[in-house]
Amino acid sequence: MPSAWRKDPSPIEIGTQEPALADIREMLCTALEMPNALLTGNEALADLRAWDSLAVLNLMAAIDARFGITLSPERIVACETIRDLAMLVTGRR
Repeated sequence: MPSAWRKDPSPIEIGTQEPALADIREMLCTALEMPNALLTGNEALADLRAWDSLAVLNLMAAIDARFGITLSPERIVACETIRDLAMLVTGRR
């Protein structure tokens, strides 16, 4: 299994069960300029090829526009996975 994957003890499918995760995945794909289908939610952000400071800024702007939440770059880069980002946005982290 590639290093970009983290085993999740109770994975949840992206979609109707976790709408924030689906939104974050879509925003991240836009920021990284990659197809949505390539991300599941369990990938390590540091392992994504285009994860850099520009992607963080683009994601910050998208989160602010979609959710009305202003996050610092430090809080975003402290997240290890896409699922962690969704948890941060929904206030569960």
